[in-house]
Amino acid sequence: MKIQRFAGVLLALVFLHGALFGIAATGTILGRVTDPSGAVVPGASITILNQETNASRHVETNETGNYTAPLLPPGMYRITVEKPTFARAIFNDITLGVNDVLRVDAAIRIGQLSDEITVGDDALPLVQADSSTLGQVIDRQKITELPLNERNFLSFTLLTPGSQMPSEGSQNSGQGAAVSVNGAREQSNNYLLDGHNNNDQAINHYTVLPSVDAIEEFRVQSANSSADFGRSGGGQINVVLKSGTNDLHGSAFWFLRNRNLDARNYFDRPECTLSSIPGSCADMPNLDRSQFGGTLGGPLRRDKTFLFGSYEGLRLRQAVTREATEP
Repeated sequence: MKIQRFAGVLLALVFLHGALFGIAATGTILGRVTDPSGAVVPGASITILNQETNASRHVETNETGNYTAPLLPPGMYRITVEKPTFARAIFNDITLGVNDVLRVDAAIRIGQLSDEITVGDDALPLVQADSSTLGQVIDRQKITELPLNERNFLSFTLLTPGSQMPSEGSQNSGQGAAVSVNGAREQSNNYLLDGHNNNDQAINHYTVLPSVDAIEEFRVQSANSSADFGRSGGGQINVVLKSGTNDLHGSAFWFLRNRNLDARNYFDRPECTLSSIPGSCADMPNLDRSQFGGTLGGPLRRDKTFLFGSYEGLRLRQAVTREATEP
């Protein structure tokens, strides 16, 4: 039997792609700017720069010293705070996850704009106090480095608190994978792909299964979701795909399983030879599984237009087990 699965993702025009994101597939950076005395600083200029694509967003603090930058694609950002008569404050390597509400407060010092104060991400609050949503982001590092059987991203949802495997033999688990979040049925989950509906209308399973190498990150929200998520009462599983960057990146993979790599268990009969007694031996059960593919992403026009593509193929071959018989 041969089964071929094609998971192709072509993401061009990164700004257009970012505009097509639903609200649920983006994040928000907010904060307050104060001076050395603790007084708020209105009119401060905030520049939020994506370090991978050089896309930038400019906002200013209001009369209460607060700023908000919504609808930012997940990624690594540099935040620069500027105000005349104050030294420039720079926050490097600020990681924004999908549907995150990230607070970055800045206490700027009196000085010249040519003076710079660099702050690391260790200055950020450890608790997200600006959102009541409960959930966890499965980031790129976990997706690429943790072992994953059959390369189905849904298995990673079990890393989040409140997630567990469904009952054995349940309807959705027979379709490839399933998860129960906080005791809800697996049919109660809501699957999103780049902020768009990815739910099967019959059994409420995912419709499109993207290649693991094409996933940037995903978030599992288990409770207190905002009004952006109104379809289902279970877990909100929000997947964001990769996009091209200013650097050319690619990958290739091939995962192989066959009986030549498998060991016999205690109950398997020995391998057949010419002198084997009929009924006393059998070949190793044969299930050949081959998964292969690759990704490629990079700039079409630096800082402006980007391209990303992914391909994954699957081959399954199962042979009839041969047993020794009478000559």
